[in-house]
Amino acid sequence: MAGNVVTGDDPIEHELDSTQPESQVPSGCETNLQADFALANAWQVWILDESELMGNDWNVKKHGPVAQSGRQFWSNYSQVYVLFEDIKLKNLMIFQDQIEPKWEDAANIGGGRWYFDAPYNSRSEANRRECLLRPNYWTGCLETVLSGCLGVPGSLVVGLILNFKACKYRVSLWIRSCSDFNQVIQLGASLRSALNLRCQLKFELHSPATSTNSNSVLELN
Repeated sequence: MAGNVVTGDDPIEHELDSTQPESQVPSGCETNLQADFALANAWQVWILDESELMGNDWNVKKHGPVAQSGRQFWSNYSQVYVLFEDIKLKNLMIFQDQIEPKWEDAANIGGGRWYFDAPYNSRSEANRRECLLRPNYWTGCLETVLSGCLGVPGSLVVGLILNFKACKYRVSLWIRSCSDFNQVIQLGASLRSALNLRCQLKFELHSPATSTNSNSVLELN
């Protein structure tokens, strides 16, 4: 399967699936994050607090300690749900320990991301908050990645981001490297299968030269 890198403000993106309504199907990996099991990688929760944004600066902060077990992670993660309204959550980021949720981090600079958008059940603030816990594409993705059920090396996926938008939420999987093209495609296909994904799944490539002005996107034929 061939691939070409293109740049521009209106990027061409590869779609792994057709656009269909979201189905509330749980993850293909039945994992209880509240259980006391060791995670293959240590994970840190980060939040973007919209209430304290200053100009164009992102107020990104670590939330809780690094989690090395399912129970530790759930303790940190569930507190975000409790504080949802107070912190006016915009982005929730889950990244491997020692990796910051920004493209410029050494672990991310040669990678990219798979991402997709899904609609809320309703536009209410309460429904956006419930998105953190109810069975949906985000929680299924979280369980699948943390349990290591994507069929790729555990070090490849460095982070997950949940972005709350007005009418939908966006889920992104950041990867460490795009050097093995077949592995990138395998990851996307595994994600689609694990989530029974019914919306478009796209891949975006990142490079230092495009960190601020444009997107580099992998177009697959």
